[in-house]
Amino acid sequence: MDNVLFESRITYTRDVVKQFVRMAYRAFFAVCFSMPVTIIILGVIMLVGGNEGMVLYIGVLLTIVLPITAILRSKRDMNIIYARTLEQNNGQEMTNVLQFNDENIQIVNDLTGNKTTYPYSCVKKVICRKDLMVLLTAAKVMIIADKTKFNVGNPEEFLSFIKTKL
Repeated sequence: MDNVLFESRITYTRDVVKQFVRMAYRAFFAVCFSMPVTIIILGVIMLVGGNEGMVLYIGVLLTIVLPITAILRSKRDMNIIYARTLEQNNGQEMTNVLQFNDENIQIVNDLTGNKTTYPYSCVKKVICRKDLMVLLTAAKVMIIADKTKFNVGNPEEFLSFIKTKL
């Protein structure tokens, strides 16, 4: 790839997959853990409407079941994604090199040498977390860059650069 401005390496370790799954479930967690507000609203409806038993039962059920479901699903999905990554790479953790130039993003799989190229026009959103930056494309593909593993450039400069491309 010509004129690489930024380059980051990411290895899909269990911790990276965990951060990725948490990011994907973030909205779902917000809904699940906002249940106390729902319970207050249902309590008001219960007092006004007189359907104490049913509304209270539904509220308690939602408050207990949804957060537990969210936690269990995220842990299950983390294990599935990590296992698939290992399976697809002959038991090895997958490592990608992300190269960014003026025109596009190129992802190179270290194990297979496969290359995938994305134009910046397909990137719709940048999400920053503890050690990861995720570029979300229009096709719902997540391009994950590890902030701690920039070989060329640095995360701060990269974030400024990518914002100009959106």
